[in-house]
Amino acid sequence: MNEGERKFIGDPVEGAAGNDVTSTPWLAIYLSPATWWICSQQFCRATGQIFFASWFATYLQETRHVSVEQSGLLNSLPLVATILGAFIGGAVSDFILARSTSLRLARSGLAAVSMLLCASFVFGAYFIQQPVLAVMTISLGTFCAAMGGPCAHTVTIDMGGRHIAVLFATMNMIGNLGAAAFWLLLNPKRTILDHSFLSGR
Repeated sequence: MNEGERKFIGDPVEGAAGNDVTSTPWLAIYLSPATWWICSQQFCRATGQIFFASWFATYLQETRHVSVEQSGLLNSLPLVATILGAFIGGAVSDFILARSTSLRLARSGLAAVSMLLCASFVFGAYFIQQPVLAVMTISLGTFCAAMGGPCAHTVTIDMGGRHIAVLFATMNMIGNLGAAAFWLLLNPKRTILDHSFLSGR
């Protein structure tokens, strides 16, 4: 590191690498109601998302009576919508924050509206008989759900401060447990080590 870089970086701050780092307040993090609210929403969102990454094609074949080839194509639509929703959701959240200066509106507000729209589209798809139209409606739902995803991630930044890694990892792991719970409920006699566990059969 040369002198110019030292001046650019500035003086070391308390808690920076190489200094006395404040220990992680595990108790405060895990006893916070806000922590468990964001963990709960991640559990539910991951449980829903794993369905589209695993059993949705089988669901289409058995309930909508589409071919294996068509179910594979239709299965991709909610996943593509999820990717697009995540990108757009982050931009929308930033836009709302810039215009309103309200973290609550940009994070909780957008997430709540997104999930309500998701529930409405997915519920509405139940009454649509035409498979392609039904999947397109469901895809609108997954798009809306994904728009709320960046809100959850940025909330950990807003809340976590220097302990963001612990908070985000906790939220993410609870989501993983939600996805695993979905599998275990559908496949009570199988384990994650079963070679057919991820096949949807």
